Amino acid sequence: MASDKPNLPEGQFRATKLWQEVIKAFRTGMPRGKKRLRLRVYDDCFAGCDALQWLLEHLQTTELFGTVNRTQVETLLHKFVQNEVIVDIKRKDNGFTESTYYQFVTEPRALNFVDETPKPKGATHDRPAAASTEENEGLCIANEYAFTQCSYSSLAKTRNLGMADQMYEDPRSLAGAWKVAPEQLAGVWKEMTLARLLQVVELPSLDGVVTYKAVNGHHIAHNASKMSSPGSHNNDDVPQWVLLAIKCVAEWPEGCTEEFVGGLPVYQGLELDVLRSLVVHFSLQTEPLISCCLGDLFAAILRLIREKKSTALVAMQLCLLLLPQVNRARLHTLIRFIHDASQNRELILSRSKTNFDELLDLFSPVVLRPSKGQLDEGGVHDLITYLVQQHPNVFKIPDNLKHDVESRLLDVSLAQGDGTSATQSSYCHRVSHEEYDKQKNMSEEFLVGLLAKIVNDKEMPAKMKKKRLHQFEKVYPQLYRQYHSSPPL
Repeated sequence: MASDKPNLPEGQFRATKLWQEVIKAFRTGMPRGKKRLRLRVYDDCFAGCDALQWLLEHLQTTELFGTVNRTQVETLLHKFVQNEVIVDIKRKDNGFTESTYYQFVTEPRALNFVDETPKPKGATHDRPAAASTEENEGLCIANEYAFTQCSYSSLAKTRNLGMADQMYEDPRSLAGAWKVAPEQLAGVWKEMTLARLLQVVELPSLDGVVTYKAVNGHHIAHNASKMSSPGSHNNDDVPQWVLLAIKCVAEWPEGCTEEFVGGLPVYQGLELDVLRSLVVHFSLQTEPLISCCLGDLFAAILRLIREKKSTALVAMQLCLLLLPQVNRARLHTLIRFIHDASQNRELILSRSKTNFDELLDLFSPVVLRPSKGQLDEGGVHDLITYLVQQHPNVFKIPDNLKHDVESRLLDVSLAQGDGTSATQSSYCHRVSHEEYDKQKNMSEEFLVGLLAKIVNDKEMPAKMKKKRLHQFEKVYPQLYRQYHSSPPL
């Protein structure tokens, strides 16, 4: 246990200095040793439960903080994993757990202060080298951890530190690291995504289509940042055996590797047994991968697909950003599997149906279930068919969305820098009366055109048309009364 009690840092970047002091003490004082796991020996590692106990005792005895509980320390250790202060010896990014063994990261990272703190003796298990500058620039604005508050901000409240001191201030000036709190970051991603979605689905409002509270901005920020390559996900969210089973079926018979069968005989019908295991695995979840609360939103996208609108792809990309991280990763894996297995001529899943139709029948309840007033079974099949056809592009981030987010974050940061609330539109500029009237007329023309499109759409079901007109009337009652009650538009 470290015996030194550092003084409370003063001046600028107090929160950052506190973070650095805690890391320094943790690196210096945390006992570590060898751990044998299966056939491999790991040096300089420690158990998560030991780290939790050590850090709890240290923070309770130091003068930096007041009362500290176990939950707060566990949250701090979770942030240590996120910011690459410590790493799972198996190199899995599953957050902090007491049952996992960890090592200190010896490669410099933005917030681990390796250069300023002692390195563990003989450490050889470093993190892989950081991504290229070009890749980092593309991910910076979407990285939810790049804008996080200091992990121990809740502890710092006991010493009456102000909000500005709790805010993350990056001493190394990472590109794009705006001075915003995590909730603000999530709010900006949510705001920009829904605004773009409203634009492409051609609706006057999203009211009645998706509940605002059902959209989680943290999911959007995470999905936009946790891509191992454009349009792909890390495989940590899908069990390894599932990936091997998918490869076995999709690439049958070559995909049935020794790694998967483990020396067992390959018999006729093995691929069908493996497929049944996959169906059981994906069917164990209590809800479909696309939640029912998003059913109306996907129904709106289905309309764009059936009308062959060019905005359908962007709309689908935006909607898939709304899914929880694990659901999105599993859906992506499943859609690619359906595509690849459908293209395999050596694979025969049914004598009466094509591979695609068989897989569609087996997995459609896992993806999205039909529900009254939203989507029927045919609609669900059409949506999944579209996902499979567009699978190389549909999980990518829409063009310019990150730019919109970055611009909005700049506005928020500037507003906070002026001492104003981030919710105030203090950065708007005055326009002339002529410009105002011009913009007003253009907006009114667009809305009137949208109303006319809804009224005159002969292919739209009567129930859907009634719903859309009700939405328009609710948001723009004056325009609705003025134009809908007049002769045909």
